[in-house]
Amino acid sequence: TVNISPVPQADFAYLKQDTCALPSNYLFTNLSTGGDFFTWTFDSLGNDIQKDSSSFIFNNNGNYQVSLVAQNFV
Repeated sequence: TVNISPVPQADFAYLKQDTCALPSNYLFTNLSTGGDFFTWTFDSLGNDIQKDSSSFIFNNNGNYQVSLVAQNFV
């Protein structure tokens, strides 16, 4: 018997949790489907492996690349 898992579709939403003053706190919510394991990357500032949501604080102004990778392993 061969079990083929669905291809995960990574997706997330974010919400700014405070005012415009630094440091700036954001809440990231995982909206992915078909995944069992997740890796959040917050530019070169850090990583997280929580599934459901992740909070991250940006200490400096600027543009930051945030990504979520969804994987499944059987």
